Amino acid sequence: MDEQKRLGVWEKIREFQAQLGSIDEEQVILNREKAQIAGLEEEARVEEFATSRNVLREDGIAVANKLTSELMTVAGLFNQLCELGERDRIAKDILRSLAPHRTTETPDFWSYEGSTVDPAFKVSLAQTISELHRWNRELQRRAKTNGDVP
Repeated sequence: MDEQKRLGVWEKIREFQAQLGSIDEEQVILNREKAQIAGLEEEARVEEFATSRNVLREDGIAVANKLTSELMTVAGLFNQLCELGERDRIAKDILRSLAPHRTTETPDFWSYEGSTVDPAFKVSLAQTISELHRWNRELQRRAKTNGDVP
């Protein structure tokens, strides 16, 4: 009976070894499937971020276009302000020649009291508008180079 018991135990060991081999094969298959799923998830994340970047780029272009448009409006207003300042300078020169004592009755146009525009702000606006025009010329040049504009 001992021998039969041993044979029975050996038979069970062989069955367990066969089952372990089968489990190992299944584990290899499952690991392969897991790696494929991880790859698909990675591709989905990459696609999500690529799409997100495209949306952000389009949103950024829309904001930049609006900013440019608004700055062009500011440039027009600033030009009007500069024209008024020039007209004030001419009027002050004429007044100085006619009645010099009256030139100090009204504050100088480009002082804060004269136009409510801080002189430093005027300089900043002028520089920004100058850069805006330079930037627009550069954009037009690039568009022509790329064939975007006829």
